[in-house]
Amino acid sequence: MIIALGYRQVRDRPGFSPGFWPAAAAGAAFWILMAFNQSPGRDASASRYQYGGAIFIVLILANLLQGERLTRRALLCGAAVTAVAVALNLVVLRQGRDALLQQALLTRSATAAIDISRRTVDPEFQLNPEIAGTPTLVDVFAGRYLQAVDEYGSPAYSAAELAAAPEQARRRADIVLGQALPISTDTLLGGYAPGAEHSGCTEAGNGARSALPLSPGSTAIDVAPGPHASFSLRRFAEGEFPVATEGAPGGSATTLTIPADTASQQWYLQIVARQAVFVCPAG
Repeated sequence: MIIALGYRQVRDRPGFSPGFWPAAAAGAAFWILMAFNQSPGRDASASRYQYGGAIFIVLILANLLQGERLTRRALLCGAAVTAVAVALNLVVLRQGRDALLQQALLTRSATAAIDISRRTVDPEFQLNPEIAGTPTLVDVFAGRYLQAVDEYGSPAYSAAELAAAPEQARRRADIVLGQALPISTDTLLGGYAPGAEHSGCTEAGNGARSALPLSPGSTAIDVAPGPHASFSLRRFAEGEFPVATEGAPGGSATTLTIPADTASQQWYLQIVARQAVFVCPAG
């Protein structure tokens, strides 16, 4: 359309208005630099480039149409095209809103986990995509983040807000907490003592899934001889145990350590094992 109007301008009225050249030069510089900077995530179809390109197109068209009187038919056609474009872009805007809400949910839950674990989290702990569930937080390191929180306040969910947040946020907070605190296991192979006294312990395993409440600190887990046993935890999540551990082989003794933090919510341990497993307060 711009080429056709430019050709008609040269044919019917040689020359362009003074305002045409600055708009054309700025638009050309924008598109040429965008082409040289093309890379994954920087495609011409990206909305941030489309908005800028649309502004330059409107400026160029306004100068090419300067002095023109549009007919009623042309105005109606333009209005119809505009209505269709607006309707289609409303869908895109809604999708963009949903994507931003999703990022806000992940951001508030991941940073909430850092707030909760601030007593023990490593200052160099990073919210990489594998932990945070999004690449947008890759520049967030615990030490600098907590320093900013002390100066400006926290953008995160509070522990009470997190407990009432959507399940995806609660699940992600558990995953980040498991790494940030961090939760750890120390297994002694062959450490299970047959016939050992397990008074005060909770027996689990034997093919049944169990959810045992745990307090911060150390917990001893004795696995009777048999196949590998798996241990996983949850705190804010419901219906699943997203914090995985290495588990332990049969005939071993494991110490599970959960550092204390600023939240009061209970941890729960799930054990999946075919043989007996004894969960005891570590002495």
